[in-house]
Amino acid sequence: MFSVRTNTHPIFHIDWLMLMAAGAVTALGLLMIYSSTRTRLELNSTSTLYYVERQGLALGIGIVLALIASVVDYRKLQELWPLLYGATLPLLFVVALRRSRPRQHDRVVQRGAVAVPARRRSPSSR
Repeated sequence: MFSVRTNTHPIFHIDWLMLMAAGAVTALGLLMIYSSTRTRLELNSTSTLYYVERQGLALGIGIVLALIASVVDYRKLQELWPLLYGATLPLLFVVALRRSRPRQHDRVVQRGAVAVPARRRSPSSR
C-alpha cells in the first residue's frame, strides 16, 4: 500500500514533471517576449533578441541562486539569523528612503472621479 524509499540520493527527490512544467512556462514566456518586442526592435535597428537575452540572463541567475539554495542546509541559517536580519534591515530602510521621493511616472492627476497617470514630458519640452 505505502512504499518506502530506500534510495536517499537527492536526485531521486526531484519532481521531474514540475521541473518540465516550469521549463515549458519559461520557454513560452521567452517566446512571448520575443514576439511582442521583435517588430519595435527591428524598427529601431536593435537586436531582436535584446529583451530575450536580458530575460535569459535573469533566468540563469535565478537558476544558479536556486541551486545554491537547494544545497545550503537551512538549519545553518537558523544559527545566522541575527546576521541576516542585521544585513536586511538597513537595505529595507534604503529602499524606503529611495521610494519616498516621487518620480515623474508615479504622479497621478485627478480628473473627476478618475485618477490617471501624469503624462511624461519629452526631453525637448523641458
